[in-house]
Amino acid sequence: MPLLVVCGVPRAGKTTRTNEVARFLQSAGKELTIVSLEAVGIVDVNEAHRSLEAEKQTRAALRADIDRRLSARHIVICDYINDIKGWRYELFCVARALRTPCCILFCDPSPLSAPADDDEDDGPGEMAAADGAEAADRGTRAALKRKKKDPGTEADSGCSTGPWEPAILRALTERMEAPSERNRWEHPLFVCHRGDETPCDAIMHALCASSSASPASASSWKPGADATPASTRATAQVPRRDPNFTFRLHQTLQDILEAILTARREGVVDIIDVPHASKRVRFPQRTVSPSILARLRAQFERILQLQNICDLDLVGDAFVDFLHAQLGSS
Repeated sequence: MPLLVVCGVPRAGKTTRTNEVARFLQSAGKELTIVSLEAVGIVDVNEAHRSLEAEKQTRAALRADIDRRLSARHIVICDYINDIKGWRYELFCVARALRTPCCILFCDPSPLSAPADDDEDDGPGEMAAADGAEAADRGTRAALKRKKKDPGTEADSGCSTGPWEPAILRALTERMEAPSERNRWEHPLFVCHRGDETPCDAIMHALCASSSASPASASSWKPGADATPASTRATAQVPRRDPNFTFRLHQTLQDILEAILTARREGVVDIIDVPHASKRVRFPQRTVSPSILARLRAQFERILQLQNICDLDLVGDAFVDFLHAQLGSS
């Protein structure tokens, strides 16, 4: 079932929003699971974010729990800061591999009308306004600047595992990469400012409705649209091979070559019947040495490995066609 990624700076109200969405979905008869730091057994949030290695281990634990729980029966809500856009893209790929929707709920701790104060401290990258999300971005920047000055002023309803150390809270706040509806892996995007109501109904439609449309944000959402991402070659499920496939493939090709060499020794020089194939081998008039046949067999095996062919019943005829193409026979 779908994946809802809740993101925002610490103490932005993520857990409160998550609980509201969860209660709404459960009242509608949906089964869901909340994946959070508490769910994966992480008690001390400061130790989980004290170093880059600790953060990598924290995200790895969350990713493993999401992989286990994301299925066709349950909605998974990831209640975490999810501050890195590369991490959000990774979660999007997990959902896309299962052909299930994924949407973002961004908890912005500032009101929508908050002024963008201290503009003189902004770098040129911060002030690059883009599209309809400009107002939300201004509110986000204002909230981040206030948190830089005093990161411990607001109570955290988004992480209840313990108090944040000021240095760690400031570091997480400063490097927060706010989601943008311009990114294809962050569609649909729902932004909740302080004081706004959680768009539970729109989120449920984004997660559970089925259609071909793909909404961009809560403001452009239409009931019945779907956020199911299309699977690509990079995320397509690769069929599993038999553990003995390589050995059986080698034996099949070797039997065909043995039949060819035996027929040549017996004086058959034109059409040769071979095992494991319905087609017959037609040899050219020129002499073909066993070393050439062995080289062609190895080349054919490499081609099969690259194309991920798992059906041995098709290998015999394919190898005969390959020999015809390489030896110039018809």
